[in-house]
Amino acid sequence: MVPLLEIGWGPKVKSNTGAYNRRHKRIGHLYQGRYKAIVVEKDSYLLELSRYVHLNPVRVGPYRNSSHNEQLRILDKYRWSSLAGYGSAKEKQSWVSYDEVLGQLGSSRSKYREFISDGLKRGYATPWDEVKGQSVLGNEAFLEKLKDRIRKTRSRREQPALRVFETIDAGDVLKSVSRYFRIPEEELSKKRTIHRDYRAIAMELVHRHSRMSQEEIGKRFGTIDYSTVSRERKRLRGKMESDQSLKRSMEVIAAALDQK
Repeated sequence: MVPLLEIGWGPKVKSNTGAYNRRHKRIGHLYQGRYKAIVVEKDSYLLELSRYVHLNPVRVGPYRNSSHNEQLRILDKYRWSSLAGYGSAKEKQSWVSYDEVLGQLGSSRSKYREFISDGLKRGYATPWDEVKGQSVLGNEAFLEKLKDRIRKTRSRREQPALRVFETIDAGDVLKSVSRYFRIPEEELSKKRTIHRDYRAIAMELVHRHSRMSQEEIGKRFGTIDYSTVSRERKRLRGKMESDQSLKRSMEVIAAALDQK
């Protein structure tokens, strides 16, 4: 996590890629899309995002179903994490800035350890489900402030940067999906439907192109709860890894929506 004023990774990555490709006589992307920047509203999401990152070693993999105490022990000993320095001043690293995160808990390391422990007890909630336009994690006021900032600092030629803030009505998404797959639009809004994958595509695209929360999306799609929306979107992403036809269908619909 890097403060917005320090962001300058795009040019650095491009420069590094060019130098590496010339040296090794290769072409193409060096990082293959592994690095993606999300602008985060500090006051509302920084603390939760920090916990999400620190829980990663036990959130997936062989330790996911370990006991609470065992997971805490693993996190304490995990050498590739900055968590130890957040929990104990003796473990601080000179190159890690702790103040921003700990400041939200009164600079208390013991409270941060409690915060981590509570996260394990509650489950592995992800803040990424609330990302707007695949690029911004923040409330409406933050989005408007960021939009104004881009308008003031970017030339007209660079105005496509504002596309992330443009919204499309959920109804337009449903029309586009139903038209593409040639199914009745009401099938996508049913709580139970034989077109589950198509409904999941519609959910994903509404999430991307509108500012609706997952709870609001659930109400729009047959009065389902927000956790079901999250699961369906995750299921869709997993299925598209092996089903290229389904992935291509969503890409075509998404591209058409981008032109609206």
